[in-house]
Amino acid sequence: MKMVRYLLDQGSSVKLGAIEAPPSQAGAILAMFERTLEHERLVTAAINDLVDHALTEKDHATNIFLHWFVTEQIEEEATVNDILGRLRLFGDRGEGLLMIDNELGAAAKVMAQALAQASAAAMA
Repeated sequence: MKMVRYLLDQGSSVKLGAIEAPPSQAGAILAMFERTLEHERLVTAAINDLVDHALTEKDHATNIFLHWFVTEQIEEEATVNDILGRLRLFGDRGEGLLMIDNELGAAAKVMAQALAQASAAAMA
């Protein structure tokens, strides 16, 4: 929604299309995260294309706006790569999956707290 809001604020019209539902059965966990990394790389490439286009058009506002997405994609790819590394090391045994799940849960809590603090600071 961040991108939609930006486009609307810039006076553009936005038309959202249908998004295909993901498969109901993901299959092997390692293969699922490999597909996830492939998807994140496609998203990164699309964002990089938008940045390139903004620079070509000398649209500095959009270029600056897109920096948040570039940074976010660096984090997303790193997270998925980290999960893949752990899966390759520990396999998809229950103990390894529990460890990964606990670490991701702790990271999500830290991110939620940082977001709440940032939101509170922005409102003050």
